Amino acid sequence: MKRSFLVLVLLANVMLSPAHAAPLGTGFTYQGRLTDNEQLANGTYDFQFRLFDAATNGAQVPVVLAYPTMAVSNGLFTTGLDFGSNVFNGTTWWLEISLRRSGTFGEFIFLSPRQPLTPTPNALFSVNAAQAATATTANGVIGSAISSAQLNTPNGPAGGQVLSFNGTSLVWTNASTVAAAWNLNGNSDTTTGVNFLGTTDNQALELRVNGRRALRIVPNTNGAPNLIGGASVNQVDAGVVGATIAGGGAASINLTAPNRISSDFGVIGGGGFNTIQTGALESTIGGGAQNSIRSGAAASTISGGLLNTINSNAYDSVIGGGYTNLIDSGAGSSTIGGGSATPRRRKAAMRPSSMPWSQYSLSRHGAPGPVGSGRRMAKSTGTTSLPSPITTTSSTPSIPESTRCSWPLHQVPTSPNWSPYFLNTESSPTQVHCQRLRVAILMLAA
Repeated sequence: MKRSFLVLVLLANVMLSPAHAAPLGTGFTYQGRLTDNEQLANGTYDFQFRLFDAATNGAQVPVVLAYPTMAVSNGLFTTGLDFGSNVFNGTTWWLEISLRRSGTFGEFIFLSPRQPLTPTPNALFSVNAAQAATATTANGVIGSAISSAQLNTPNGPAGGQVLSFNGTSLVWTNASTVAAAWNLNGNSDTTTGVNFLGTTDNQALELRVNGRRALRIVPNTNGAPNLIGGASVNQVDAGVVGATIAGGGAASINLTAPNRISSDFGVIGGGGFNTIQTGALESTIGGGAQNSIRSGAAASTISGGLLNTINSNAYDSVIGGGYTNLIDSGAGSSTIGGGSATPRRRKAAMRPSSMPWSQYSLSRHGAPGPVGSGRRMAKSTGTTSLPSPITTTSSTPSIPESTRCSWPLHQVPTSPNWSPYFLNTESSPTQVHCQRLRVAILMLAA
């Protein structure tokens, strides 16, 4: 059987249509004429279509389109072809066709020569051109495709100049003189109050280092902006005015340690897990870790250290530093200069049944002991109070299981409730102390 094939028309459903009426597909319509034994073919044939990048040999697109039992009438046939996306990218392609009579199950006969594809399918590339040497609309332009002369500027550019519009035509000018442009090497001829870096709307301004936020300036419509430096987890609550977190905090796989301010004009200088709660106006934490100024303790200061607390309504109070120092609720105008409230001895002390939990602290071994044997507290009298130590036994007494730390201090807390603000979520003072000690150890290890 002698067969010949003649391409009459290449019709494509990718022909450009008006203004993005619908997204274009990747298929196109192919129409041809087939003669069988020099006669116009009639009946059904099995067709195969392949794409190559050369008229002979060459590389093939790894797709074979098979169309069994395609009808041919008076030599004419029409079919849709779709070789997928990213094929028609400007490459010249040749179409190879093979066929056989349907139902014969014989070998396919390859028609020669391959048929070159006309530009209609390649229009897929032009509709959304990645780069174009000449185009009315394109996503990009090939490098050096446009010369400075083609820009029709009055003069050619000098080294380092940029293109700008002077209201009449395009001109080449120095980058430093272009409005709203800041040079990496600095600017000159600036005017204070007129030229600035920043925003003109009610949006925060961020500076980043290595893609991470290092400083965030948050505007307030009713007062001074909030400055939040350091780790991106540091936070100033909404509605707070004039607060400053100068740095610190941590946001890594191993440790998340935010600093947080919830009162106007609060300041945290650095460190991690430090908090100034609501109503503690004009209070300051200089640094350290796990220090807290509670609600209502206005105008109070913790200079630094670890696990120091000024409790609620202990206004105008100061802790100079140290470890686990506490100014109790309502003990206004109290001062603890520093030092450590951790017991010096290694033996655990029993808590007298008459001593309330509010005066109970954590011993070195994780068992609770009296205030006098460890934690320094300022009571509501407004002075620092150091109760007398309670006599300890010669051996470690039996401590009820409910009053011990129930986990090793080196393990990382996993409960969602063990947040930096856990003091508001725990009911047992022993649990509070155990958890605070664990976080403090983690901070020191980091």
